[in-house]
Amino acid sequence: MTRCPNGPGGLLHLQGESLDPSHADAVAALFEGVRSGAWSGEALRRELARSDGLALWMRQGFEAAAALLGRVVLDEFHILDVATAAVLRRQGLARRLLRQAMSEAARRGCQQAMLELRFSNRPARSLYEEAGFVVVGSRPRYYRDGESATLMTYRFGGA
Repeated sequence: MTRCPNGPGGLLHLQGESLDPSHADAVAALFEGVRSGAWSGEALRRELARSDGLALWMRQGFEAAAALLGRVVLDEFHILDVATAAVLRRQGLARRLLRQAMSEAARRGCQQAMLELRFSNRPARSLYEEAGFVVVGSRPRYYRDGESATLMTYRFGGA
């Protein structure tokens, strides 16, 4: 993906759109560019076909610029994955998708959001802390390479 201007018609004017299985290959390419082996096109198609899914993406043409995958389970919103194309980071795309997803989760009756992230992923942790998430624990050796996960939650309505 090439860097796009931030002027009229550029990335600052992209809005998050709901993802459906027809977008799987474009979004799988985004995730592959961020983290090798994260999601195959087929795995994404299955995820996006779920009735409990809440998935959004931003795109420029047919290329994915950023994506957020989550599930609404009872009254909780579980954030599964968030990615932004490397050349488009630090432009607020993930923040905008997160804000939109959280609004939709609240509309669906969620009382809490939760996620796990790599202990070493300081940029993501900062993003979530700015959005109001708090650290509530960890999962030792959670990832295949042995790195621990940090658990974070968000209470809707400030409760």
